[in-house]
Amino acid sequence: MRTCGIEIVNDTALLLCIEKNENGNVEINRLSAKIKLEEPDNSVHVKEFAATIYACLDEINADAIAILKRQSKGQFSAGALSFKIESVIQCYPNKDVRIVAPATVKAFLRKNPIQIQAKYKYQENALNAAHFSMG
Repeated sequence: MRTCGIEIVNDTALLLCIEKNENGNVEINRLSAKIKLEEPDNSVHVKEFAATIYACLDEINADAIAILKRQSKGQFSAGALSFKIESVIQCYPNKDVRIVAPATVKAFLRKNPIQIQAKYKYQENALNAAHFSMG
């Protein structure tokens, strides 16, 4: 089984893919990516971003895809650009894309701790989302 976790930070989508091998061991797949939306007001750039994300998701060929939900209200609410990126990813035609709340992921992790670590600190939340999708 292969899953992809996505965290959206400002103008960037962080994708991290994990897979369970035939022995039942989970490992990070090399098909992780960090994709930035350049000039979000230009439709050509938005279409290029969509094509890049979709090509990456096609290559990953995940059984499940999860995006970490961002706060929509309050002092720490996410910006409009991150919701634009989320909507582009949600329109991915080849798989259903699930949005999961960070609190749900944290509750899952308490009962099902991750046995692997992300290569970079900025990938940890995407790893958590991928692990949640696998569980």
